[in-house]
Amino acid sequence: MQQIHVVHNWCYLGSSTTLAQARKLGKAAAGFDADGYKILCRPILAEELPIVPL
Repeated sequence: MQQIHVVHNWCYLGSSTTLAQARKLGKAAAGFDADGYKILCRPILAEELPIVPL
């Protein structure tokens, strides 16, 4: 099963199983989360995972 994790401006918005669902998550996050930033930095900057613009 594939999981798509949605991030906007370094804020985690949620996850879904399809691109259509991911696009519906919106672009408004509750706020910046320093822990989330640290978790996201490593795979994104190491280019370990594909980044898909929504």
